[in-house]
Amino acid sequence: MLKTFLVALPFIVLATSAPSKETAGPRWQVLADCAAAYQANSEIADPNRLPSMRAMIADQGKDYQKAAVQEYRARAKGEGTTVDKTVNAYVNGATSRFAKEPRPVLEKIIDACPQLDN
Repeated sequence: MLKTFLVALPFIVLATSAPSKETAGPRWQVLADCAAAYQANSEIADPNRLPSMRAMIADQGKDYQKAAVQEYRARAKGEGTTVDKTVNAYVNGATSRFAKEPRPVLEKIIDACPQLDN
Protein backbone atom coordinates (compact mmCIF):
# COMPACT_ATOMS: atom_id res chain seq x y z
CA MET A 1 0.00 0.00 0.00
CA LEU A 2 2.85 2.39 0.82
CA LYS A 3 4.45 1.61 -2.54
CA THR A 4 1.20 2.49 -4.33
CA PHE A 5 0.98 5.74 -2.40
CA LEU A 6 4.57 6.69 -3.22
CA VAL A 7 4.01 6.00 -6.92
CA ALA A 8 0.85 8.15 -6.93
CA LEU A 9 2.34 10.94 -4.80
CA PRO A 10 3.86 12.98 -7.68
CA PHE A 11 0.49 13.01 -9.44
CA ILE A 12 -1.28 14.06 -6.25
CA VAL A 13 1.17 16.92 -5.77
CA LEU A 14 0.89 17.95 -9.42
CA ALA A 15 -2.88 17.83 -9.33
CA THR A 16 -2.96 20.11 -6.32
CA SER A 17 -0.48 22.52 -7.91
CA ALA A 18 -2.20 22.81 -11.28
CA PRO A 19 -3.79 26.18 -11.94
CA SER A 20 -7.44 26.32 -10.99
CA LYS A 21 -9.82 28.88 -9.60
CA GLU A 22 -10.28 26.92 -6.38
CA THR A 23 -6.60 26.30 -5.54
CA ALA A 24 -4.82 29.08 -7.39
CA GLY A 25 -1.95 30.75 -5.64
CA PRO A 26 -0.83 34.23 -6.55
CA ARG A 27 -1.85 34.97 -10.13
CA TRP A 28 1.77 35.37 -11.26
CA GLN A 29 2.48 31.80 -10.15
CA VAL A 30 -0.55 30.48 -12.01
CA LEU A 31 0.66 32.25 -15.16
CA ALA A 32 4.20 30.99 -14.57
CA ASP A 33 2.91 27.41 -14.20
CA CYS A 34 1.13 27.85 -17.52
CA ALA A 35 4.35 29.10 -19.11
CA ALA A 36 6.19 26.06 -17.80
CA ALA A 37 3.50 23.63 -18.98
CA TYR A 38 3.56 25.09 -22.49
CA GLN A 39 7.37 25.01 -22.55
CA ALA A 40 7.51 21.39 -21.37
CA ASN A 41 4.82 20.46 -23.91
CA SER A 42 6.79 22.10 -26.72
CA GLU A 43 9.81 19.96 -25.83
CA ILE A 44 8.00 16.63 -26.15
CA ALA A 45 9.57 14.56 -28.90
CA ASP A 46 6.83 13.79 -31.40
CA PRO A 47 7.58 12.87 -35.01
CA ASN A 48 4.07 13.98 -35.99
CA ARG A 49 4.54 17.50 -34.61
CA LEU A 50 5.98 19.97 -37.08
CA PRO A 51 8.77 22.28 -35.89
CA SER A 52 6.46 25.23 -36.54
CA MET A 53 3.88 23.73 -34.17
CA ARG A 54 6.53 23.26 -31.48
CA ALA A 55 7.59 26.88 -31.97
CA MET A 56 4.00 28.11 -31.64
CA ILE A 57 3.56 26.17 -28.39
CA ALA A 58 6.85 27.56 -27.04
CA ASP A 59 5.79 31.09 -28.06
CA GLN A 60 2.56 30.68 -26.11
CA GLY A 61 4.65 29.73 -23.09
CA LYS A 62 6.72 32.89 -23.53
CA ASP A 63 3.51 34.94 -23.62
CA TYR A 64 2.45 33.41 -20.29
CA GLN A 65 5.89 34.09 -18.85
CA LYS A 66 5.70 37.76 -19.89
CA ALA A 67 2.24 37.97 -18.33
CA ALA A 68 3.60 36.43 -15.11
CA VAL A 69 6.36 39.05 -14.99
CA GLN A 70 3.87 41.85 -15.54
CA GLU A 71 1.54 40.48 -12.86
CA TYR A 72 4.36 40.01 -10.36
CA ARG A 73 5.68 43.51 -11.04
CA ALA A 74 2.22 45.06 -10.60
CA ARG A 75 1.54 43.26 -7.31
CA ALA A 76 4.97 43.25 -5.71
CA LYS A 77 6.09 46.63 -6.97
CA GLY A 78 9.54 45.07 -7.13
CA GLU A 79 12.46 46.13 -9.24
CA GLY A 80 12.46 44.84 -12.80
CA THR A 81 15.59 42.72 -12.59
CA THR A 82 14.53 41.05 -9.36
CA VAL A 83 11.06 40.35 -10.74
CA ASP A 84 12.42 38.89 -13.97
CA LYS A 85 14.89 36.68 -12.11
CA THR A 86 12.23 35.43 -9.69
CA VAL A 87 9.74 34.56 -12.42
CA ASN A 88 12.39 33.05 -14.70
CA ALA A 89 13.72 30.85 -11.89
CA TYR A 90 10.18 29.74 -11.02
CA VAL A 91 9.35 28.91 -14.65
CA ASN A 92 12.63 27.04 -15.15
CA GLY A 93 12.01 24.92 -12.05
CA ALA A 94 8.41 24.21 -12.98
CA THR A 95 9.42 23.35 -16.56
CA SER A 96 11.90 20.79 -15.24
CA ARG A 97 9.20 19.21 -13.07
CA PHE A 98 6.58 19.27 -15.82
CA ALA A 99 8.98 17.79 -18.38
CA LYS A 100 8.80 14.52 -16.44
CA GLU A 101 5.03 14.31 -16.86
CA PRO A 102 3.14 12.66 -19.71
CA ARG A 103 1.46 14.83 -22.34
CA PRO A 104 -2.10 14.30 -20.98
CA VAL A 105 -1.06 15.77 -17.62
CA LEU A 106 0.47 18.80 -19.34
CA GLU A 107 -2.60 19.26 -21.49
CA LYS A 108 -4.81 19.22 -18.40
CA ILE A 109 -2.71 21.98 -16.85
CA ILE A 110 -2.77 23.96 -20.09
CA ASP A 111 -6.55 23.58 -20.38
CA ALA A 112 -6.93 25.12 -16.91
CA CYS A 113 -4.82 28.17 -17.78
CA PRO A 114 -6.56 31.56 -17.80
CA GLN A 115 -6.88 33.33 -21.12
CA LEU A 116 -4.34 36.07 -21.66
CA ASP A 117 -5.46 39.60 -22.41
CA ASN A 118 -3.76 40.51 -25.66
